[in-house]
Amino acid sequence: MIKHMEKLLVVLSIALLLTGCRGNAPPEPKLPQVAPPPPTTDAPAPPDKKVAPAPQPDQEVSAAAAAYDSLAKDYYDAGNYDKAIAYYEKALAIDLKTLDPEHPQIAATYNNVGLAYLHKRNHDKALEYHEKFLAIQLKTFGPEHPSVAGAYNNIGGAYFNKGEYDESIGYYEKSLAIKLKQLGSDHPGVAAAYNNIGSIYDNKREYDLAIEYYGKAQAINLKALGPKHLNVATTHSNVAKSYVGKKQFDQAIEFYGKSLAILLETHGPEHTAVGIIYDKVGKAYVDQANFDQAILFQEKSLAIKLNTLGPEHPNVAAAYNNLGSACESNGEHDKALRYKEKELAIWLKTLGRDHPVVAIAYNNVGTAYAKTGDKAKAKVSLLKAKGIFMKKFGPGHPHTKKTLSLIEALEKE
Repeated sequence: MIKHMEKLLVVLSIALLLTGCRGNAPPEPKLPQVAPPPPTTDAPAPPDKKVAPAPQPDQEVSAAAAAYDSLAKDYYDAGNYDKAIAYYEKALAIDLKTLDPEHPQIAATYNNVGLAYLHKRNHDKALEYHEKFLAIQLKTFGPEHPSVAGAYNNIGGAYFNKGEYDESIGYYEKSLAIKLKQLGSDHPGVAAAYNNIGSIYDNKREYDLAIEYYGKAQAINLKALGPKHLNVATTHSNVAKSYVGKKQFDQAIEFYGKSLAILLETHGPEHTAVGIIYDKVGKAYVDQANFDQAILFQEKSLAIKLNTLGPEHPNVAAAYNNLGSACESNGEHDKALRYKEKELAIWLKTLGRDHPVVAIAYNNVGTAYAKTGDKAKAKVSLLKAKGIFMKKFGPGHPHTKKTLSLIEALEKE
């Protein structure tokens, strides 16, 4: 906060400043290293030759833009994307008045704003800014420059997140073609491009093609980075997800195991990434109807989440829900009820009594009570769920109808 206030004072007293250097573009958004991620958004590669800044017509204006840009970067790094965008826009407004509209500083700001909108999941705005960035890069560097590949990649990522997979794959393939030509077939950047295309095919449920592209990525990763690199772990996890889609659970568990081995060696047994893989292995065992193993791995995942996130985190609530469902499927109804009640307690504390997620948790608890034979408590929970759903959604909503049918079935028993 002090740092930000100091920089705001710099902006307010800008006439007293000397010209400063512009801040660097923020780093590319880092996606989790485990769990099958959506395609990554990589920052464009730097130009082969640095472009000298254009002469500044007004040193005071240049310094103001630099201060706004620096503030924006701080907010971006802190995850406050609304304020980052606001300050990038202030810097951009100044630059557009004082610089050529195709100046590298303006291009960089378009890219930065696009990345911030990607983080906010406002994909239409992200596309708007990344397309402006792409237009400048194409005119400045030509169609085969690494910076253009980065722009194509980020546009592909925005379309991916919108679920427009055919549009997405077109941009990823353009990015891949440039990377193959400029970086060579064994470069990790090419592996990232293959991974992105694999992710699209996985989401399109074309699992064999997904596994094929993941295999291309993994061959490069193993050669360029070695068998214990985190990128190798990520790709193993991606392959496992595709095998889950194919309902080939033995293969899925095998590849999750490969990912887990790397993560354990790299991060140790209590890292969040390890807990995520434990959870995915547990879900694969649920799909396989091997509930004893499912419970074992989900308990490991829960222990890590409790240790790293604390007892009231939403991910802990989700872990309790997963464990409760596995215990329920395994016929351990009393144990399932305990986990469902713990989940409910977290949602009540974090979301309040009238939230739809709380209503879903009441439904789960009511169902668990019914399976233990306690119909009175089951009905109390289901009526609480009904009250929330009626208030939030009305009688015609699927959640409300489901709860009403559960209550009706309970009353008929």
